[in-house]
Parts: sequence; C-alpha cells; structure tokens
Amino acid sequence: MVGLPEFVTGLALIHLLAFGLRLFPANSSIEPGGSFFDALPMLVLPALTATLVLLAYIARLTRPAWWKN
Repeated sequence: MVGLPEFVTGLALIHLLAFGLRLFPANSSIEPGGSFFDALPMLVLPALTATLVLLAYIARLTRPAWWKN
C-alpha cells in the first residue's frame, strides 16, 4: 500500500466499495443547497483513501525495530 499512488488506491476503493459492494456512490455530485448529512456518503471514499495512504506510510515509519522484512 505504501508504494501505490493515491489515485490507484482511490480507484481500487471505488471498484470495491462502490461497484462491488454498492456501499457508497461512485460519483460525488453534491447539490449546492444540500445539507452536510446529505453529502456525507459521498465524502467517505475520498476520506478513506487519504486515511489509508497516510496510515500505510505511518505504519512503515513506526514499525518496531525487531520486525524483519
């Protein structure tokens, strides 16, 4: 996961969570007058992508010294 760019991780999550499991919408067409809670399902995939990319990087940096590759 550390070696993958963010757009590859995002596309994989869209393929898995939006098309495969149909949990979230694949596009984010937020209407101008809508509330935050109406737009919340459309914000999950971008937030999850950014979180996973950063978590993989942090896990790589903070792994214990005794861990062998």
